[in-house]
Amino acid sequence: MSSSGHRQIGARRGRWRGLGFLPLSSLTLAIGLAALTSALAMVESLLRAPPFPHHASIVVYGEEDRDPASRAASPLLYDAIGLPPGVVSRGAAQVAESVNVRSGERERLARAQRVDAGFLPTLGVTSILPEDPSIAFDRGIMLSYTFWRHWMGGDPRVVGRRVAINGVAMTVRGVLPADYRFFSDIDVLTPLSLTGLSGDDAANLVAIARLAPGTSADRVARWIQARLVASRVPLRPGCQCLPVYATTPLDLVLTSKAKPVVLLFFCCSLLVLAVAGVNLSNLMLTRALRRTQETCLVIAFGGRGWQPRLPRVLDVIMTSAGALMIGLPLAHVMVVAVRPLVPASWLASALPIELDGRTCAAAALASVAVTVSAALLGSVHTSPDTLLRMQLASGGASPAGLAQRARRLMVLVQTALATVLLVLGVAMVAQWWRAVQVPLGFQADAAGFVEISPDATQFPVLDDVIHADAVIRAAALGLPGIDAAGMTTLLPIGAGLFMPFLKPAGDTSYLQYGMVSPGAMEAMGITRVAGRSMEVGDRAATPAVAVVNQAYLDQIDSHGLGGWVKPASLRGTNRPIRIVGVVADARSAGAEHAAVPTVYVPFAQVDPDIYAFIRRFVPTFFVSRGPGSTAADDATLRKLVRGVVPGLVTGTRRSFRQLAAQATAQARRNASLAVMFAGMALSLAVIGLYAVQSLEVARGRREIALRDALGATPLDLLGHLLSRGLGMAMPGVAVGLVVAVVLGRVVVHPALERGVIDVGVVAAVALLMIAAALAAVALPSLHAAAVRPATILRGELMSPRGSRHREGIPR
Repeated sequence: MSSSGHRQIGARRGRWRGLGFLPLSSLTLAIGLAALTSALAMVESLLRAPPFPHHASIVVYGEEDRDPASRAASPLLYDAIGLPPGVVSRGAAQVAESVNVRSGERERLARAQRVDAGFLPTLGVTSILPEDPSIAFDRGIMLSYTFWRHWMGGDPRVVGRRVAINGVAMTVRGVLPADYRFFSDIDVLTPLSLTGLSGDDAANLVAIARLAPGTSADRVARWIQARLVASRVPLRPGCQCLPVYATTPLDLVLTSKAKPVVLLFFCCSLLVLAVAGVNLSNLMLTRALRRTQETCLVIAFGGRGWQPRLPRVLDVIMTSAGALMIGLPLAHVMVVAVRPLVPASWLASALPIELDGRTCAAAALASVAVTVSAALLGSVHTSPDTLLRMQLASGGASPAGLAQRARRLMVLVQTALATVLLVLGVAMVAQWWRAVQVPLGFQADAAGFVEISPDATQFPVLDDVIHADAVIRAAALGLPGIDAAGMTTLLPIGAGLFMPFLKPAGDTSYLQYGMVSPGAMEAMGITRVAGRSMEVGDRAATPAVAVVNQAYLDQIDSHGLGGWVKPASLRGTNRPIRIVGVVADARSAGAEHAAVPTVYVPFAQVDPDIYAFIRRFVPTFFVSRGPGSTAADDATLRKLVRGVVPGLVTGTRRSFRQLAAQATAQARRNASLAVMFAGMALSLAVIGLYAVQSLEVARGRREIALRDALGATPLDLLGHLLSRGLGMAMPGVAVGLVVAVVLGRVVVHPALERGVIDVGVVAAVALLMIAAALAAVALPSLHAAAVRPATILRGELMSPRGSRHREGIPR
């Protein structure tokens, strides 16, 4: 082939390289934008202001619960406090509960929350449909927007319609706004009357107060505490003093659980965007260097001002637009993927997590800002005047020395950032793996459960509930493949009720408390360590028995079988309970958390007064086990329960495998998010290192040819090029590892649970980064090691070693 043919091929290749810049630069920035935009969507959805008009002036007051960010008040003290000075209004709500809802022929198990008359006015929430003032508060209900749309068909005439709640006819008085959510998703708001609860000293209310302008929360808290001291209310059992009441802003309470983790991953997204920006700057620097001759010609022929910079401006515009076109759909995919991982306790609004207009606008601004910054950074050593002076002074050479140092610095920065994120990802994956290995204390195969709500209206006394359990259990055991069935208030995984018990030393401790019927322990598959489980013969008239877990023996009383459990409740008879069985620890709070001491008692032996009090705060589940349990769908269970107990409605059936997955949900969520951001940063670092290695190899081809001519084998050349490529990456890896270890020791927060950064994590990250760096530099190095030295030394195009092309080589 002639020299002109080579020049034509080279020109075409140059044009293709020019055309390839836009897709590569757009994709690079799009990855960073997708990370930032998806994280912004989480911040906007999870840390947004609560959907209440008066949220900024509302505080939650009460004593600290087990979660320091939340507060709870007892009806007794709520009544004693009254309306503090400087408070415009106040309200109270109970935790959400399940209720049986019927409207005509339709029925379902719905989530309801009881609120008093001042609750919604304090929040500033009103119905989206006109309310009927003639409907009394204590006979009216408010429907959630979702419940109204899906179950009531969005009927605008729903106000005034009669709906049965737990067998009691109630009247719809309004529909809540679409974004209404207060701690949990609900279907119905029902009236709460505190008249009959004024003597209840259990902290089971969420009390809110709207402060008047100029009133501080601390001032209200001091007044509340002084009022409690002066009121001389009776003390709770086991307490020698009044509980300390304080206030917490509502905004803080609603976002406290999500904030640490969301901000952590938002910072991760910023690091990914920074890696993308550095990579983009490197691409633009390479682009500018390839345009050196063209730029110098423009300047030489009188091009001044904006003319030499016009190509760079066009690059900025086209790269920003291309990144948005790729990044926003990718961000939407990421949001959809992350949405199921977000726990319900993080949600401040009922609206779904999604990209909104503000998030997309922020992404557009970030796209332009990063592209402009990358262009400016990439042009530090490639300004038109500098290029022209260096071109004339060096006889056509580009400013390679300065550009090479700039490229190596960029590689160091982006590799260090990617290493930091990879350390976080590997640490969280290791934590998730450790959580998966933790024994859960129960068998998850061939078992399922449904929630039921034996309410006080249709089942007024404990004997009614026990009878309902007996007939449902008998019907379930009659189904093919059901080996065990029963009723329980405490599943192996999930929140439970805590009741006071006396420790051997005489002090009071609150222990997790579960009520079970015969067959329930076997149906849940809880591993028995010693003794027996609950039996049909355990009745109210027989000696009281209990089953405890191993954590009870380790932390409360080590006597085990034959020992005694001593309740300390003020609401019923506290007869000693003999321990007849010990079961393995079930990680109710999750696999990452230690097991809590737990006491299981038979339904039939619970004091009726105690049950009448606690039934409002504990869910009830019907569990079944056996090959036929997996085949029993919602319709079968609903028909079975309705056939024997017409007043009950079943919820959606769930399997114990889903329950077991819930135990590691937090670790799995953190690992998934960390791996997603780390993978994006690592891919960007690999792309950047590949681009730099390609450019370095192209600019060092004469050196490669000289080494070859002096006797270096292709393997020697490959080793030399790979070592140079790794030499660019390893300083960044080392810096990233040091920064990650330091941050792991400095940034400590119990909510983050990012895993331990130990020697194993550091070693794994180092190996991964070395492998990624090798993969990035391998292809350019292999290509360069296979070139013909004579062709390079004559300034011709590179061709594969062993080619038959001989033109231009001296004979």
